[in-house]
Amino acid sequence: MMNLSIFFIPSFWAGFLLFFIPTCMAFGEKKMKTAWKVLWIVLMSALFMLQQSMQAKNLFSEAKKENIARAILPIIDGAKQWAPDMRTRANVFFLDKKKAEYYIKYQYNMDNFDDRNIRIPTHMGCTGDAWRTQDQVWCYANEIFSNGNYRVPQEWLKTVPKDIKWIVSTPIRVDSDVIAVLNIDGNQNLSEEKEGSMGQQSKRLAEALGRILSD
Repeated sequence: MMNLSIFFIPSFWAGFLLFFIPTCMAFGEKKMKTAWKVLWIVLMSALFMLQQSMQAKNLFSEAKKENIARAILPIIDGAKQWAPDMRTRANVFFLDKKKAEYYIKYQYNMDNFDDRNIRIPTHMGCTGDAWRTQDQVWCYANEIFSNGNYRVPQEWLKTVPKDIKWIVSTPIRVDSDVIAVLNIDGNQNLSEEKEGSMGQQSKRLAEALGRILSD
């Protein structure tokens, strides 16, 4: 079924005119009956609209996923009930296979931070470890900023807020495959009990994101 939403998009009509006018000119020069010319132009126009509709369906589906994903990330603010002054941030990393790097596609509370555009090589950081092990990983300040196991390249490390105390990275799965990693970080140390609560919340959020991204 054709997605009628495309008819309300100005860029669709611009594309249609760029297609329609040259098509009319091309068929106008052909030695064939007018009825056949009209039939071919109508047919070609219908095929153009069908192709655009199919493309729009995919674009609208991706936009819907993105909007839902961004809408549920603020759930992490629930941590303020047991750490009122803690700043929490969340992001979802995907894999750029060509560059062998992870990049942030969705984020919450990172607009004013330089690391919102961070790129992480696949063998580095908490994100890389969570993706490789397919399990939740906790990283602490000394492991992130010193010579610990979870360092990232210096060019990107200098963009990370220096007050971060921890990062918890949780794989996002569709079926049995890891398709992304959810990261949440905070700028206050947590007790063992609160870490457990945050870890469970991260897993539930990752599961919800997995369902959204699989649709």
